[in-house]
Amino acid sequence: MRNRAVNDTAGRNRSAWGQRNRRLVLAEILFGGPIARAVVARNVGLTAASVSRITQSLVDAELIEETGDLAQRRRAGRKLVGLRVKPSGGFVCGIAINAFRQDVAVADLANNTLARRRLHFDDIADPEAVVNGCAAALDKLLTKSGIDRGRLAACGVAVTGAVDPNRGILHAAPAMHWHNPRLDVGRVVARRLRCPVYLDNIPNAKNLAAHCFGGVRQAENVVLLNASLAIGCSLMFDGQLMRGADFQAGMIESMMVPDFAANRLRPVDQLAGGYAVLRAHDGGDGDGDGDGDGDGVDGGHDRAAARLVAIIDRAEHGDARAVAAVEAAGRAFAFVAATAFSILHPEKILLSGPLFDCAAYRRAAQAQLADSMGAAFVARRIQLSPLSSLQAAQSLAIHQALTQGLLTAPPAALAG
Repeated sequence: MRNRAVNDTAGRNRSAWGQRNRRLVLAEILFGGPIARAVVARNVGLTAASVSRITQSLVDAELIEETGDLAQRRRAGRKLVGLRVKPSGGFVCGIAINAFRQDVAVADLANNTLARRRLHFDDIADPEAVVNGCAAALDKLLTKSGIDRGRLAACGVAVTGAVDPNRGILHAAPAMHWHNPRLDVGRVVARRLRCPVYLDNIPNAKNLAAHCFGGVRQAENVVLLNASLAIGCSLMFDGQLMRGADFQAGMIESMMVPDFAANRLRPVDQLAGGYAVLRAHDGGDGDGDGDGDGDGVDGGHDRAAARLVAIIDRAEHGDARAVAAVEAAGRAFAFVAATAFSILHPEKILLSGPLFDCAAYRRAAQAQLADSMGAAFVARRIQLSPLSSLQAAQSLAIHQALTQGLLTAPPAALAG
């Protein structure tokens, strides 16, 4: 009996080790492909024979495929055969929710978006109704896309606010005026889609996506600043995302920034975010609800987002008033980025969000940073990230499906 127990334990250990090695190999191919087997073996510390055996099993499972000859050659002149993820080997989906907009998408394992839909809610005051509506719309989009649901590996949800990614719970989203929803987003979405669901806030999802899929793959210490209606932040140190007390690391809406024109301090969102642009352009509190408090209550967020899009469009077409509003916010944002660097000293600061799609905001922020920290510093340490919230959500799904072993399970498990 004892020998049998020992043998069972050894078998489980071998199986777990084998799954670990499969995940390591697949991760190299997923994030670095097309890539040669020899390079995979060197990067993960396995023998060439082990990598050859693992990659063959992944080919058989239709998770990866050979791409043909790579450009580089071995010393003997024989060409290297590249490996890459097979897009149709599996699928993921994503949901992105913030005050600016709500979107859903379906993607393949190569992170190519296959179908997407932008949603509109008449009222976003009820968080459960919004999440349910997004899940229902995504369910319809999955059906319309025609993918094999048996190969749907995971869904990623990127949402503004403080979230517990381990339990899939949204604790608070002040930018949406969801102050204490305690909403089990994972359960709500999984109930509709019947697949594993992974949740994170938007800046963290973007930071993780940039770390895994390009942009800052070699950097382990990165601060991402996201400029939308509000300003959000993500902190990655030694390759790990920081969560903080009550999962509020990076929620910097209470950070005070100097308003030099008024000779006073204001919260960062009121000087550097989209609400600041609205206030400077239109006057009033900038949130569109007319109550003077700047909180976006009573559907003001929807109106504010639409108004901000219109002002950005005017700025892009050279409207002087719109340009002045976004430039003022961009200069204030530079103070936030400079402060983040002086305190945290990351390898890179990533700048992201819809305001950075606006040339006037982008130029003003970069010029102010160059003036205060030097052009060479800005060129070396500060980088724009083009990832949208929706791309970050589907990237989150791929990353979690990989790290949780959902893609390296036996083929029959993924195929259902």
